Amino acid sequence: FFHENLDDREMALALETFGGTLSQKMEWLTAEGATSVPNEAPALPDDVEIVTSRPAPALVVRDDRARGVPVRIYQPPTPRAALVYLHGGGWVQGDLDTHDALCRRLAGEADRLVISVDYRLAPEHPFPAGLHDVLDAFAWARELASSHGLSRVELGGARAGGALAAAAGLVLRGRGEE
Repeated sequence: FFHENLDDREMALALETFGGTLSQKMEWLTAEGATSVPNEAPALPDDVEIVTSRPAPALVVRDDRARGVPVRIYQPPTPRAALVYLHGGGWVQGDLDTHDALCRRLAGEADRLVISVDYRLAPEHPFPAGLHDVLDAFAWARELASSHGLSRVELGGARAGGALAAAAGLVLRGRGEE
């Protein structure tokens, strides 16, 4: 939640006093305060081991622009479908780098041509700017997928990105697009 009675400096002092940090307590910050916290890729606990059943394939990774929106494309040797991936970050944080490792894993293990979208963030770009970016990137991704012989384009994300994916899905369904 966003606490209305404390400014970000006061909130930082309260968190420090009670044993927290800004990055640990992002949900307590205002949108402006959250943008001042450095982007951090989610880390796995030390006692978690990643086990895969097959070696990771060689991926071709490149940055591009999807109708003006920055994207990163992760191409495995033989993708079965495309996935437009939207990062989390509370609509105020996150970018192509914070979710790079996850996108590489999705591409390699799920055999997906992953298109990670660097949609515009609040508060500098209020809603619906990020949603417009997602819709533009999704339309572009359909063309890219078709050029790779893929007929299926999926849309998904984490946290705020998942909410944007759901919103974009509703817009596309309202337009009669599938």
